[in-house]
Amino acid sequence: MKAKIVGLMFFLILAFFSGKVYSLEDGLASIMSQNKIRTCLSADPTVTRGKKKNCDEEVEGDCNKTMGGVEMVTAMGLSGTCDAPNGCEIWYHNGGSFAKVVDHVAAGTVNVTVTGIFENHTRHKFYAIGDAPIIIEPGKGGIEAENKTQQVGQVSNFEFSQTQGSDQECVGVYWDPFGRVFDAVSLEPISGVNVSLFQSPSRRLALLPINPALTDKAGIYNILVDTEDDYYLNVTVPATHSFTENVDLNPRYGLVYSHIYSPGEVFHEKSLPQSIPEDFDFGPYHHDIPLQPKGEPYRQAVAEVIEDSLNQADMGSFVNYSGRVTFPMAQVCLVGETSGVVDCVNADKYGNFRLNVDKLSIPQEFMEIKVEKVNLTKLSQEKSLLDKVMSFFVNKVNAQASIRIEEPIATPKPVGFNPILSYIEGYAYDKTGAIIPNAKIAVKLKANKEIFYQTTADENGFFMIYLNHLPFFEYYFDITAPNGITVTQTTTEFINLNQDYLAKLDLNLVKSTRGGKLIINPETGRENIIINTPIPTILPQQPAGSNNQIIAIAILLLFLIVALAGIIFYMAKRRS
Repeated sequence: MKAKIVGLMFFLILAFFSGKVYSLEDGLASIMSQNKIRTCLSADPTVTRGKKKNCDEEVEGDCNKTMGGVEMVTAMGLSGTCDAPNGCEIWYHNGGSFAKVVDHVAAGTVNVTVTGIFENHTRHKFYAIGDAPIIIEPGKGGIEAENKTQQVGQVSNFEFSQTQGSDQECVGVYWDPFGRVFDAVSLEPISGVNVSLFQSPSRRLALLPINPALTDKAGIYNILVDTEDDYYLNVTVPATHSFTENVDLNPRYGLVYSHIYSPGEVFHEKSLPQSIPEDFDFGPYHHDIPLQPKGEPYRQAVAEVIEDSLNQADMGSFVNYSGRVTFPMAQVCLVGETSGVVDCVNADKYGNFRLNVDKLSIPQEFMEIKVEKVNLTKLSQEKSLLDKVMSFFVNKVNAQASIRIEEPIATPKPVGFNPILSYIEGYAYDKTGAIIPNAKIAVKLKANKEIFYQTTADENGFFMIYLNHLPFFEYYFDITAPNGITVTQTTTEFINLNQDYLAKLDLNLVKSTRGGKLIINPETGRENIIINTPIPTILPQQPAGSNNQIIAIAILLLFLIVALAGIIFYMAKRRS
């Protein structure tokens, strides 16, 4: 509940601009193909307060009415690096569409500001994208791929919105303050609790579109306020808890929650400044509410993936995976059915997670996201030396073991990531598993279902697509038979239908290799892969990072060596 326009803790911004439509044939849409070099940029929003006009009705004068004060982003400060030697274009991805925001920046450090009207409620990220210098190492060799496709693939219209206007960690932008309701003892978020906002001293329920607000699975509530006034909160507590000043708050609450609210506390909700500085304190707009359990602490909070928060981008030598889960600090693992645990990370206190996984470690299969709760009462800012050492050796083993022995949760379908393939080779199949001769193949972006590339299979149903015709965001296939029947396939389904063929030729479509050697793209005469880009280090939330673990191991090994040497010396001295 706040004067700043909010989403549930994680709502991000979307830019709306006047549009110009480009096609891939213009050479602009191909900026998203995998043979481009790309880096993620960090974005710092400038938030201003304004009036939103009500122009829904075509009545003269209605546009002079306002819907109250709202906060909007009017500029984005972008920073990072452009690693392409001839410079980059800057594009953004909002989860549903793509837009170019800067025509050209020079290679090297990027510091640029884009302006416009950016509204909230949409996740987006910015990328610096340019032509990659392709380096073929002598003596490395490659496999020439035969182009058996009957017809040369072609692009179709692909729409982009023209907009005005180093950080490789691929972090989205989100800054909204919010409130959470949680158990004071277990620290777990509590869902299904009504939080109401009242005016003070009148004690009237504030007349707002959403008031009271019901907490979601992450314990979050939101009440949008557009009028400066004195307010207080009330909670309709479950029978198992009480909303009291005499709360026995777990001392570790500060690792997850902040700005604790007590019953009857009156606060003044001020209007936000016209331009919000980077270090602005949103504390007065943020109220976390602890509830005291009457008996056993609440431990029924769920740890689930918020599916529409998921995003992945192939950054060349690594893939960036990100999203959000409903439980703070939860352990999040990417797990393949045959490959097991690929990588794990702990989400931050808001449930946000991100992993950068080396391309060589990514399996040629669907990776399900497995989420496990952690005991929030046992969190600590720093782990002991022994904990760090033991964590380094057994964390992934334990994660894999715990994931495999637990009974699967009954869900309609697993939630996770289909692989972004760097090369396509195989046969077009229908739903019955029959090959479709002369099928039309459309590569479509998952984000907006737009066609990125089209080709046609030969009379045997065989087709190939190289990485210069594949996007670095997640995509799928629409395969249309000559009779007009279309079947939609994910990259995982394509791999499963062609698994015998891929195994026979030892083809890896993620790494673009045959028999362990890189495939040569006959369209370019070069290896079907871009040069390596460094994999960034993601600072972990909890537990401590791998660098600290390695240092801890080195210290412990040194200690053990010294101790062993001392014991040997002592025993030798006693014998003498």
